[in-house]
Amino acid sequence: MLAPGDRVERYQVIKLLGEGGMGQVYLVRDIILKCDCVIKILDPKYQAVAEARERFWGEGHIQAQGTHPNIIRVFSTIWNTDVTGIVMEFVDGPNLEEYVQLRHRHHQAPSVSEILDLFVPIVSAVHHAHRQKVIHRDIKPPNILIAEGPFGPVPKVGDFGIAKAERDWETRTGQTMGTHGYMSPEQIKTPDEIDHRSDIFSLGCTLYELATLKKAFEGPTVYDVQQATVNGRYIPPERRGADPRIAAVIRRALRVSRKERYQSCDELLRDLEAVRASLVGSRGGTSGMGKVLLSAGAVLIGGFGFLVGYGVHEWSGSRVPAVATTDFSVPRPNDLAPPPSPDLATPRRSRHSTPPDLAAVSVPDLATKVSPPGLLPLPPLPATARRPVLIAVEAGSCAMGSSASDESPPRTITLTHGFYVAETETTRAQYRAVMGASHVADGPWIKKNQLSPADKQSLPMADLTWFDAIRYCNRLSAMERLPPCYQFNGSSVAWPAKHACLGYRLPTEAEWEYVALAGNSTPYPGSAVLDDVAWTGMNSGLHPHPVKHKRPNGWGLFDLAGNIAEWVWDDYSPYQIGALVDPINEERSLGSKPCRVLRGAGWDEIRPNRFRVKNRVCFAPDQVASVHGFRVVRTIPSAP
Repeated sequence: MLAPGDRVERYQVIKLLGEGGMGQVYLVRDIILKCDCVIKILDPKYQAVAEARERFWGEGHIQAQGTHPNIIRVFSTIWNTDVTGIVMEFVDGPNLEEYVQLRHRHHQAPSVSEILDLFVPIVSAVHHAHRQKVIHRDIKPPNILIAEGPFGPVPKVGDFGIAKAERDWETRTGQTMGTHGYMSPEQIKTPDEIDHRSDIFSLGCTLYELATLKKAFEGPTVYDVQQATVNGRYIPPERRGADPRIAAVIRRALRVSRKERYQSCDELLRDLEAVRASLVGSRGGTSGMGKVLLSAGAVLIGGFGFLVGYGVHEWSGSRVPAVATTDFSVPRPNDLAPPPSPDLATPRRSRHSTPPDLAAVSVPDLATKVSPPGLLPLPPLPATARRPVLIAVEAGSCAMGSSASDESPPRTITLTHGFYVAETETTRAQYRAVMGASHVADGPWIKKNQLSPADKQSLPMADLTWFDAIRYCNRLSAMERLPPCYQFNGSSVAWPAKHACLGYRLPTEAEWEYVALAGNSTPYPGSAVLDDVAWTGMNSGLHPHPVKHKRPNGWGLFDLAGNIAEWVWDDYSPYQIGALVDPINEERSLGSKPCRVLRGAGWDEIRPNRFRVKNRVCFAPDQVASVHGFRVVRTIPSAP
């Protein structure tokens, strides 16, 4: 046993968090990085057992591969003659079971929006694990921690791979794998034949509990719980107060036959996003949750099977407004009733929206649109040899930024002008048509992958400076007999007419984030699942891909999250405070060097947070990189 103050390599022990059958868990301080971590230490009696060590390392390996913002991270390992351990992220927050219990005590069932804000990231994390060929096998509320985020709770899934990694070893010791009440029917009857759909059943049990504040499968004995599970006997979630839309998702996830369940987490996510889409434009008051005082929190000790209280912790719940529910009593064949058409499907007819009374607008949850925008009733402008298809977007408002240091402060912004936005980044073929063949060279990544001529020309144009993008806009404007928007003055560029200029230009940061959100609340443009919408360092093969090979966002725009990072007009400076109209960041701190903003991320990036809608980075405007490109916009003339 270690005592407070003891050193394990670079980590100093703060306290013992708990212990279980396989070892101990300690809160420690990284004396080099000056941050708190958790070390899980294998009991000395198992350190000499090769198989025990392999299973222990297997857990660390599985979770270390789970590079996802909603998976508890593994940082490193410790292995010497005295200690075998895994260094993990310390999440200072309650688990989902405690969250449900607290809600139950206060008779406050979460709203549909709050349920989705918690549950969608959990499914996204499990989906990521399934893509890595990992089956969790023990998904349940106690294995999901809730950290305090800047705009509400952030779920973190832990204990990945424990059941799978320890299956044979634990079976030989006579212990039951999984947790009754969350195990799938096949996990009870034929545990050696389960697949990823067993996790989907467990997710259904978790969603049931979150929506109703009750467990789906209960009984006085383990046998009773098992019989209820394998026979699919549970009280319909609607009878326990669940919204019919959420109840429909639960029913399909809890089908006894795995062939009738969701066949993947991706299918489950799509139905959850359909429920979210049904909320757009719905009326409803605030959730009434406010701040909740937890008398006890918990630290998940993955694989060790216990919880540790950590004292009083105060945190803010989701600030997404509650919505009026709709009765979907007649289910579709897949058990999900069709949601009412959101505002995005029936856009407003005016060319320009009247800005709201900004004095009356408060900054909402950043994932929520203040005034859900839509697409203008104008046909897209078809693609030409020089530019992509242009989609007409109407004026409106959104919440921009976050509390992260370089994304703050969060504020409401309003765009008073409609504008066209390119559905894709400018391609190599289009850039060649405007700037000439001498400006388009085959980089090493293109040569290495031996792309066909067609694929090569449909790659996004990259290796561009900010100035290159500005010159393209001006030249394209001149070719189409439109007024150029930019004026060069030596090494500086001016945009004198601002949004009144009707030529081609780069989007502002506000315009880019507005169209990336597209009225939705997913962390990435158009999806909660990064792989659906972006080419990243984890799925790209480390090279760019032709445009339009990933799913578009809600307004039909492709590759906003990732393929290449996109230059925008703004200088990299702190956001202004408050509700703003047509904001543009152009002021730099005295003496600072020019640094222009890029949005989205490139095919070589492996950090998921870099692909978020809110993320922003900057580079010098004359700096070239193989993942820097752009897309164009054009202001739509006001109606006479």
